[in-house]
Amino acid sequence: MPTTGRSTRRGDVRSFSAVEARFSAPIAGSARAVRVDAFLAVATSICRSLASTLALWLCASTATASTLDVSLSSPEAAPGESVTYSIVVHGGGIDRYDVPRFGELRASGPSTSQSNAISMVNGQVSVQREVSVRWRISAARAGRYVIPAPTVVSEGETLTGPELTLVVTGSARQNAPSAQPPSTGFFDDLIDARPPPPPQAPTEEDVILRAEVDTTSPRVGQQVVLSLYLYARIGVTRVDNIAFPKLDGFWAEDIDSPDRLTGQPRRLGGEEYLAYLIRRRVLFPLHAGAFTIDPVEASIRPDTLGVWGGSSKPLRRRSRPVRINVRALPEEGVPEEFTAGNVGQWNLVTRTDSTVTQVGRPIKLTLQLKGDGNLKGPRLPVPRVPDGLRALGPTLSEKGRFDGGRYGGSRTAEWLLIPERPGRFTLEGMRFAYFDPERDRYEVATTPQLELEAVAGSSTSGDDATGRVTSTIEGPRPPRFDTPPRQTPSLPWRTVPFWLVVIAPLAWVVVAVARWLRAALLRREDSDARRRRRARAEAERRLAQAAQLAARGERGEALAEIARALLDLVATRLQIPALGLSTDQLPARLLEAGVPQAEAEAAGQLLARCESARFSPLPPDAQEVTALREQAIQLIVAVNDAASRRSAA
Repeated sequence: MPTTGRSTRRGDVRSFSAVEARFSAPIAGSARAVRVDAFLAVATSICRSLASTLALWLCASTATASTLDVSLSSPEAAPGESVTYSIVVHGGGIDRYDVPRFGELRASGPSTSQSNAISMVNGQVSVQREVSVRWRISAARAGRYVIPAPTVVSEGETLTGPELTLVVTGSARQNAPSAQPPSTGFFDDLIDARPPPPPQAPTEEDVILRAEVDTTSPRVGQQVVLSLYLYARIGVTRVDNIAFPKLDGFWAEDIDSPDRLTGQPRRLGGEEYLAYLIRRRVLFPLHAGAFTIDPVEASIRPDTLGVWGGSSKPLRRRSRPVRINVRALPEEGVPEEFTAGNVGQWNLVTRTDSTVTQVGRPIKLTLQLKGDGNLKGPRLPVPRVPDGLRALGPTLSEKGRFDGGRYGGSRTAEWLLIPERPGRFTLEGMRFAYFDPERDRYEVATTPQLELEAVAGSSTSGDDATGRVTSTIEGPRPPRFDTPPRQTPSLPWRTVPFWLVVIAPLAWVVVAVARWLRAALLRREDSDARRRRRARAEAERRLAQAAQLAARGERGEALAEIARALLDLVATRLQIPALGLSTDQLPARLLEAGVPQAEAEAAGQLLARCESARFSPLPPDAQEVTALREQAIQLIVAVNDAASRRSAA
């Protein structure tokens, strides 16, 4: 018999109007409802029709009392055999629940399901809702395992289940019963007797994002495994938008990114959690010093079940920074062959595909470095080729792996050794010096010397030194027959008409492009001429306006028009931002633009006189305004001439 326990609370009776209102509400918030508009319309219509039919028979709806059932599919199991641990709430939804403390038991899950049942007794309708959460648990060895009482919050009220015990015996049991999740129907997922209460948001302690390293004080080049875990006391469906920081000072390799979330029971801060591995990277420090790995951020989608099974908003979590103190490599006992980057646990192997060959036929020499460490860091030794052998290569290849919490693999280099004369050749053994961080000392891996032999090619039929069959034909040569020379067919691109046909369109294109460029240049010159005419006409208009203002006695405005006429012309013709220049800076800029020194200084003096006359307590007289206007006309002519010389240059 399955082990079960039950906790109850008093139910409440609500009028059938609540049922009818609930049927009339949109059901798009259900996580199990189909999210296609046409299907939602049909489902809503069916629910309304059913509610209207039931409303003719009854006038009240009764919801059964909420109860909590906690059960094991079997109280006994064999080592490695899985049983189902279930938490089922009858008559209400699950706002939140605490993950059971499974301890040494292995757990996978949770999986959730829900169902609804409608019954009618003596004219009264009751709606029974059931929400379940299940885990598959197993034990590696025999013993008694106590699962503490779980706590569930249903519609704002806390329910506590019983404590259960799983007995794991030393032998497998036959015909062990297994729990099957209840089936859900189409209408069960759409109908609910009561509106859902507002879900209770998970706290910071319910979902924790944590970055962990296997060592905080590595040597330079020693691998550091960085694991990102999600610790959760509630169900989690998805982790998105993982943002890793920049890992300055480290060489990083991604080694593990699970496709699906699989939780393992783990204690953190004295509390029981399900730990989900999110991402795993291996880091190799590039130099010594203190480093801080900034926090990792991610969005977590919790599996919070309401009465209608609606999904909750994603949670944004941020891990704590991780501090690593990288130690330098020891300076004592450094081998002569050691180079920076040769850090790890390595083994060096050499081999050849043959030891005997013919002169001119290559032998492939393979050097392979295998072990744990950064495959990008080590520098492979180079063989010393004796005289009479020619080496081609190397060809490099890599193959990485992650096994037992260690990252490594193999790095292979291949050379082709070609003998240039017959004889025996000796390849000296190679040495590879590296630092072993596990033993915290320098080591040297060596290879034995190799003996190779090259023989001359055979002149008779038979097998050569490499096993290949050769043959030579001796005796009189066969007679030769003189044949007339073969005439080469005439090719089309060797004829003049072909090139005339090809060159004619190209020549037409070149002529068309040249004519277009000439027209563009003419248009540009016309545009410059129009701009010069507009600038001069604008200056003359302002000077005429200044004369009219002076005749009406508005001499201050007349002086302002004279100054603006000169400054606008300078800005347009000489491309100088004259409006932002002072009276002391303007002469220098005019000199740089090619205006004679006398006219440049006169322009500065003219602007200074205009400003002093405008803001003087005594108004300027008509003669002074006329004199300044005449001087401005002369300066405008000088600026135009300078602009023309500048355009010609």
